[in-house]
Amino acid sequence: MDLAAFINEAGIKPDKTKDQFFLIDSKILDEEAALLQLKEKDVVMDIGAGFGSLTIRLAQKCKVLAVDIDPKLCDFLRRIKNTVAMNNDVVKILEEARRDNRTGAFNKVAGNIPYSRSQDILIELLRHPWEKAVLCVQKEFAEKLLDRKEKICALANDCCDIKIVINVPKDKFYPEAVDSSIITLKQKKIMDENYWIFLQKLFRARNKNIGNVLQNSPAKYKGKKAHQLTGKEMKELHQMLKK
Repeated sequence: MDLAAFINEAGIKPDKTKDQFFLIDSKILDEEAALLQLKEKDVVMDIGAGFGSLTIRLAQKCKVLAVDIDPKLCDFLRRIKNTVAMNNDVVKILEEARRDNRTGAFNKVAGNIPYSRSQDILIELLRHPWEKAVLCVQKEFAEKLLDRKEKICALANDCCDIKIVINVPKDKFYPEAVDSSIITLKQKKIMDENYWIFLQKLFRARNKNIGNVLQNSPAKYKGKKAHQLTGKEMKELHQMLKK
């Protein structure tokens, strides 16, 4: 199936201001779905579901909560069996679920998430319990998740085991997007809000020594920079400063 032709025939006009870049490579979509290792009992939240090219693959295995902010695209999603279309901003959906103590509605996450909001979406996801996520993100953001100079790397790797699985060239999207990556995240724990606050302080002047950034830093860390610490050392420093 020529997905680009289908998009045009369906009268879908991608809106770049809404990050509407559709992955159209069937083999990569198949791989994305396969990486989740879905079982019938699973419930997947599909973020940025679009017209359902990934959703339909997921829904063959289990129930899908397909999220898209575009009401026209949700019309397509409602036609897919085993799928609940959710026409809203995914961060708002997740925030409301936390506020109302309704977390746990899904145990796996998928999606080609809006690139301009990747970090906001990921941070909110880390506040929820789930088992595994398979996400298509901008290649630059995927690399940032493994770059010790970045605070989002420290946070995400505290919560998850992260791997870059596939690099996706920009011409695999319609319209053409940017070079991207498929990443997997296996959750180890829910995000610690206090640790995130600590990391933001620690990295606010990442080229300065820790002793110049955080008052009362232990002597053994004062002469180091944030990115020179291991994850274990960051956790130890956080615990020391809490006392």
